[in-house]
Amino acid sequence: MTQSIYVCASTIWASVKTVSLYYNGSDSTPSLSNLKVLKADPKVYDADSERPIWGVENPGPGWNISNLQLLWGLVDAAKYSNSSSLWTMQKESLYLPSFIMEGYSGVGSGDSMVSRTR
Repeated sequence: MTQSIYVCASTIWASVKTVSLYYNGSDSTPSLSNLKVLKADPKVYDADSERPIWGVENPGPGWNISNLQLLWGLVDAAKYSNSSSLWTMQKESLYLPSFIMEGYSGVGSGDSMVSRTR
């Protein structure tokens, strides 16, 4: 007997972009509605050493994915490359850490800094 299994997997990743903006400041009241993104291209690095240093919070032993959402972002390598509280890597992009989402019966991923609406 055989049974087909169909699955879907996805992930979210962060990267640095070079962005060109246009702002029409002719209105008397400043507004973000006057801001337009003209172009957003992947950042080009001339050498591997120019790639950004990403840091992901290392909570230490005793913690697991069901207890917290790890913080992540770009870090200063001179200060944090040897930190025991961060995992660091020098890459063009970072796959965001997974976490348990409230009200969802599975593992999710995303930006742990974004506010959730209830």
